[in-house]
Amino acid sequence: MQLEKVKQLAIRIASKRLSKRSAKDYANAYAMLDDSNLTPQEYAETCAHNSAPISQGRYYVLKGGYQHGLACRIEMTLEEIKALDRHGQTAADDQVAHLKKIVRRDCQKLAEQKADYARTRYRNNLDAAHDVPFNSKPRKGKRQYLGRLNRAYPDWQERVYATLAKQHRPLVATLAVTGCRPDEFSKGVQLRIAEGVLIATIFGSKTNSGYGQKVRTMTFDPSTPMEQVLFTIVEQAGGAVELRAAASQRAIREAFRRAVTKGLGKTWADKLSQYSFRQQFAADLKKARLDKELIALALGHCSDMTQGHYGLARQGQKGTRRGLREVEGSQPVKSRAPKLTKSP
Repeated sequence: MQLEKVKQLAIRIASKRLSKRSAKDYANAYAMLDDSNLTPQEYAETCAHNSAPISQGRYYVLKGGYQHGLACRIEMTLEEIKALDRHGQTAADDQVAHLKKIVRRDCQKLAEQKADYARTRYRNNLDAAHDVPFNSKPRKGKRQYLGRLNRAYPDWQERVYATLAKQHRPLVATLAVTGCRPDEFSKGVQLRIAEGVLIATIFGSKTNSGYGQKVRTMTFDPSTPMEQVLFTIVEQAGGAVELRAAASQRAIREAFRRAVTKGLGKTWADKLSQYSFRQQFAADLKKARLDKELIALALGHCSDMTQGHYGLARQGQKGTRRGLREVEGSQPVKSRAPKLTKSP
């Protein structure tokens, strides 16, 4: 890749907006790799040789942080070169030459970090961009327990709600009804009643680079027990309320864990999280055979492919049809057309 093209690539990467969590993770990853003078691939090889292979998710964080850190350093060095050139001092020539050497070195490192996009490369019959040893053990997510949970406790959501501390109940009821992300309460979830229906307005938390719905509005005709509970909460608040997380996420997680232990038993304490409500929400919508675009909007997605990571139709609760009537989002949903296969 030509030097000028890599410089432009670095500027684009450095200007990309990151969430606070991603920015922190990337900064830590780059600092660790830079201190040890290793690339993400070399770090993965070292871990596999000395201890245990890293997970694929961990590798992508390291690679993203490494690319972003290099890009920011390239951009800063280029700005420093421009500043020295403006002064036009002969004494600075040696310094400029040294900085240009650093830029060429960092650009070469950035160019070597080829994009993975594993699924795209697989569909195009391409080998992986980098041969990295990953941990072969599958990651155990909370979704896998939904089927067993619904068979053991069909009313698990109501049980958790009933045993939860009162100050956290409105938040959990909203999680159960809307399937929103727990961190979306930081921006406030607006609930109101109009003409006998419950309307929820959610401000998305994963919207960097246009990947999610910045705002989505959902209308419910309360039919499930949790929808009726949330409707009553809003009605008692005067018909409109904005919910925000008053306590820290850690305090809420601990309160949730205690409620699960008390309502469902200690066995389920490590198998459920606040995200389990979102997984159940997706599973119920799929079981009801709702349109993929509608499900994407309800989950706050801009693509109808992302919902594949959420609850399965077979994990939907029996005899429970959500009261979701309509959803509006701030952005259109991209639909991936099925691939056409040539007949033999």
